[in-house]
Amino acid sequence: MNEYPEPMTISQILDQREKLYGRFPTVAAVSQGISDSMRVASGWNLLPAYQRESLELIANKMARIVASGNASYEDSWVDISGYAELVLQELRR
Repeated sequence: MNEYPEPMTISQILDQREKLYGRFPTVAAVSQGISDSMRVASGWNLLPAYQRESLELIANKMARIVASGNASYEDSWVDISGYAELVLQELRR
């Protein structure tokens, strides 16, 4: 008897994520809209890659929160906090 559960298929994982975060095209559109808004700012190109990446990942988490309508899903907020913390760690080196 196998003591480990069967791994989920890609289809099952995608179905699960859609229930958690909303439809991918909606999340993508919102995330890209936020990112586009940041990229037109004059200071965007002055940021190091790690700061730009963190902001884009935070934008994606923000998009997932609003696309899902589930702002109480704690993991999304933890992820946002984590991406900000990574920037702070780099700034303090």
